[in-house]
Parts: sequence; structure tokens; C-alpha cells
Amino acid sequence: MNTEVLKGTATGVRESIHVRGDSSSVSTSHRTIFKIGTTTVIFVSNGMPIIGEGDRLTVAGTMKGRVLLAEAYRNDTAGVRGNSGMRETFFGMVITFVAGAVGLGWALLEPLIPELPRLPEGLWWLVFPAGAFFTVLGFYYLYKWLRIRSAVGLVRSS
Repeated sequence: MNTEVLKGTATGVRESIHVRGDSSSVSTSHRTIFKIGTTTVIFVSNGMPIIGEGDRLTVAGTMKGRVLLAEAYRNDTAGVRGNSGMRETFFGMVITFVAGAVGLGWALLEPLIPELPRLPEGLWWLVFPAGAFFTVLGFYYLYKWLRIRSAVGLVRSS
């Protein structure tokens, strides 16, 4: 988790909204692209960030080539801070870890605990991989949450 911090004035601010979904559900993400010095910064979040042309910013994120993928920002001009979804990532992590623990726990502990309802053999082969999948997904959300939390801490302390 090599998080870098940039401070400077935002120039060339561009914003776009990406909408995905179908007739039953829609999700929206806001992408803000700007430069601090010679570094291009991309910030993606579920809410519209408050970043304008000429604002004094502190951003933290991961460098990918010459582009900083920002996870958190502090706008000293407007007096606001933002991140790329720390709360949502935390809840996603908790929910997927619980789902994975239930699936793996039920599949692995069923032979040892007689009080647990017995799974049919065909269903066991579905519950076990689903539990493993949700556990791996939980670790991904944990990694992402730690990365965002680290960036938020760096922005606050800078």
C-alpha cells in the first residue's frame, strides 16, 4: 500500500458522471480529473466531490504511471474533505465476511455439530464455494478499506 500525498492547486478540472444499471436498479459514480502540477489526478466516488478550478488541494492515493488514483482529498479553499467510499467499503467488508463465515462455518462444522441442520450433498457443494467466495471478497474489501483509511489519515495529517 504505497500511498502518496500531493499538495497544490487544481487546474484543468473536468467532471463526468457514469450511470450503470437496468430497469430495476441504477448506480452512479462521479469522476473528477484534474492536475496538480504536472501530475494528473483521478478521483472517483459515489457523491459529487467539491473540487473547483484553482482550489488548494491535498490528495492521497496510489500512483499508476504518471497518474494518481486518489482515495481521499482535502479542499483547503472550500474547507471540505472527501474520500472514495470508506463507509460503503466498510459495510461491504462486514457483510461479505459474515456471509462467508456462515457459508464456510455451516459447511465445515456441520459434521461436528449435530444441532446444525444437515445439508443435502448437492447443496453442500454450493454452500462451501459460496462461503469461500464471500470470504475472499471480504478480504478484497478489507484491503480497499485499509487503503482508503490510510489515504484519509494522510490527508488529515498533511
